[in-house]
Amino acid sequence: EFFIILSSTTLESLDILADKIIKGTSELSIPHKTSPFKTITVSAGAVFTDDPGKCSFDELINLTDKALYRAKNSGRNCYISENCSSKNISQMLTYD
Repeated sequence: EFFIILSSTTLESLDILADKIIKGTSELSIPHKTSPFKTITVSAGAVFTDDPGKCSFDELINLTDKALYRAKNSGRNCYISENCSSKNISQMLTYD
């Protein structure tokens, strides 16, 4: 697992980046024998805030980790973003 911290970005830009990472990894077609997809996949969790003062760094990391595990538990190869301000899942993108 790893994370990427982006500043001065929009939720739309975050969605575009996650989409590129997931699709780009899929296009590599790296074999993974035990995966139902038969290749490696990416599950991603993200947290967006337009006001960094609303969440502490620890809270951002915790929310991101929760979003990641929601993505993994949703069948993998998907992306879930969460809005720090509302603490609600804002979007889920899945890939076949």
